[in-house]
Amino acid sequence: FQKAVELSPTTARYHRDLGEAQYEVKAWTAAEASLAKAVEYDPKEDTAWAGLGRARTQLKKYALAVEAYEKAADLRPKDADIHMLLGAYYQEFMKDPEKAISHYNKYLQLGGDAADVQEWIDEATAELERKKK
Repeated sequence: FQKAVELSPTTARYHRDLGEAQYEVKAWTAAEASLAKAVEYDPKEDTAWAGLGRARTQLKKYALAVEAYEKAADLRPKDADIHMLLGAYYQEFMKDPEKAISHYNKYLQLGGDAADVQEWIDEATAELERKKK
């Protein structure tokens, strides 16, 4: 993959593939850099945005991971799973139960299984109620 990037340094998919390979060997900083290049060269590269979210999660850059996953969600409007993931991130890392519930509901609207998220929705709803008091 590195050779492909060297031969065609502005081809987004080569940076994406290199980043995915780097992620697989737990070279998360390198993966983040490669995937960031991929989305720089092609902002519509949804797989690279999702990979960037994964790499940033491993680096504990949760706010930046959420931004990357939001971009992936924009590019994959019918991907229920990314909304479930975003719900969990907003709930766990961003401490934003309102946005978490919104993403969980989008997951359900897109055909997701309520059994997968009902407990999380209940927890986020309770947290939202506590914040309102």
